Amino acid sequence: MKVALTTATLDPAAGLTACKSAEATAGADTKRFISIDLSGQGGCKTANTGLRRALDTKLPYICYINDDVEFTQQDWLARLVEVLESNPRYATAAPGGHCATAPQCNAEMNISPGVTSVKHLSHFCEVHKREALLDIGLFDEAFYHYGCDNDWNLRAAQKGWKLVWVRDVWVNHFGCHPGRRMVDWMEHDQKLYKKRLNEGYYR
Repeated sequence: MKVALTTATLDPAAGLTACKSAEATAGADTKRFISIDLSGQGGCKTANTGLRRALDTKLPYICYINDDVEFTQQDWLARLVEVLESNPRYATAAPGGHCATAPQCNAEMNISPGVTSVKHLSHFCEVHKREALLDIGLFDEAFYHYGCDNDWNLRAAQKGWKLVWVRDVWVNHFGCHPGRRMVDWMEHDQKLYKKRLNEGYYR
């Protein structure tokens, strides 16, 4: 099984390092796509560039990773794909790791195998079924970076797809220090997401 592996980055070296770390431990063949934000357009637009290229391959699974992750667990990608294959309505499978999204943020390394259906997943690392991405759509480019995961998760639910946290897969999401531009993106995205919630956009 070959999986499309894609990342979006402001720093080409960081994107390449993340991809190489992912590939070395994936337990599956991958085809790499790195999209570089040269103009400061934001993570969503840049990520969508890579996702479109990945969709064009017609590979059945597409893995999106942030550029601030490190992979040490062997066969992590093979395990996420295995979970997706177990249920036709699973759209996305993701590991545990440091993030702000519960219960995914409560993950620990080396725990017993298990899968939890959740309403929200953080986008620092996740594997999508190609058919789910085509049905749900790509990231909403009205967001820069920080609101697109919640938005996409809710749109997935509207379409009847399920999201799963694979508890026995762990990825080190070490994060990065946000500069002024990224702080501005965060403020914009949080304001937009709150506005949509208040307006009943996701009903």
